[in-house]
This record gives sequence, C-alpha cells and structure tokens, in this order.
Amino acid sequence: MTGRWAKGKATVYVFVDGIVYVRKTGSNGKFKFKLKKRVAVGTGIYATIRKGHGKSIKAMRKWKVVLGKPSTPNIYGRLTTRTTKIIVLTREKCPRVVLRIGKHRYTRRKNSGYSKRMHRYRYIFKIRRYPYRTHLRAFATNSAGTSQSKLRIIR
Repeated sequence: MTGRWAKGKATVYVFVDGIVYVRKTGSNGKFKFKLKKRVAVGTGIYATIRKGHGKSIKAMRKWKVVLGKPSTPNIYGRLTTRTTKIIVLTREKCPRVVLRIGKHRYTRRKNSGYSKRMHRYRYIFKIRRYPYRTHLRAFATNSAGTSQSKLRIIR
C-alpha cells in the first residue's frame, strides 16, 4: 500500500482489518508498506496522524478496497509443435480465462484446481497442434477489467 499524507515528515497510523501499521513518511510526505495478508473487497482502510504524543487525532482519512483487474496470467510449460495441452496459471480465481493462439480462441470459465506448490489456480486447455512460430497469449477477465500475459511463441 502506498499513500501520500502531507508535506514534510509525519508518523502515519494505518488500520487495516484489525492490524495497525505505523510508518514514518519521507520528506515528501509519502509512505509505503506491504500488507501482511490479502484484504477482501469492501474492507475499510483508515489512516490517521496524531498530535503531540499520540493523545488526539490530528487528521483521518478513509478508503475502501475495490476490485481490481486480475494479476497477469502465466502460460506454463514448454511450447512446441507437438504440444496438445496448455496450462495457464493465475493468482486469483477468474470468471473467464481466454487462450488466444493465432486467430483461434479457447475459453475456460472454471478452473481445473489449485496448485499448492505454485500458489496459483490452474486452467487447462486441450488444443490441436499448431505450426512453428505461432503466437500465444492468455487473458484473465473479471468485472473490473482484463489482463494479458506476455507473448509466447511456439518453438
């Protein structure tokens, strides 16, 4: 989480889902830290600055967590002209994952399971064989938007 509070240095107290994060801002008023756990959509985040020795609140701001577009999907494994099965991995469950190979599109609306080893959801696509140098891309979609994978080429 990143934010900007005020000009100059200050101590910011951020309350997220019962956990208090205390950070000092830089000279430009910016602060940054990583959350200890994932936060659900709609959760309130509160940030405050206190006066003096922390007895009274000088200022307070409130935000709500909103749904963002999914993280970038990964096309897993080696792609050759003999490949007939492709695995796409995503960090979160997505209502729709599309695999585009050349001009063809393959769509999965349900994941094939969760990989505990990789900490990712798997989407398995059965495809026909494609010729050398065919381009592949995977797209993960939810109600907030679509993200796409890096371009992969069949070798």
